[in-house]
Amino acid sequence: MNMQILIKNLTFDFLVDFTMEEKVNSEKESYPIIAGVLLLVSAILSILSGIVIYFFGATNINLILSQQTVPSEISIEFIQSLLMLCGAVVVILSIFVVLGGIMSLKKQKWGFALGGAILGLFTFGPLFISSIMCFIAVILLIISKKDFKR
Repeated sequence: MNMQILIKNLTFDFLVDFTMEEKVNSEKESYPIIAGVLLLVSAILSILSGIVIYFFGATNINLILSQQTVPSEISIEFIQSLLMLCGAVVVILSIFVVLGGIMSLKKQKWGFALGGAILGLFTFGPLFISSIMCFIAVILLIISKKDFKR
């Protein structure tokens, strides 16, 4: 009876040591997954912001500018086209952020994932939340470079 208890205690100690070591390794290996999720959420927010700027910002600029004085050398059509261009650029950059997030979740092509995260810094999203999330993803991707497949 004493022998069985001793064997059970040895097994338990082995499992505890193994799980603690496994936990430390799994935290470091989860950095690319966290970065991928941050990139995907950031991209969704940026795409929505780009669409809002493209459609609603360009069409409602008349209401905004009618209450303020605008220099004569700047036309309303110019401002509308500039807002449409900015919205389109944000959406295009966000597509690369989505691809970088997918590569980060798959733990493949570290350079592409990092490039998507860096491009995500130039998308703003609501209250620059997207840029902040992409900055955190850049840090996590730099830390976890060795976890990616070559």
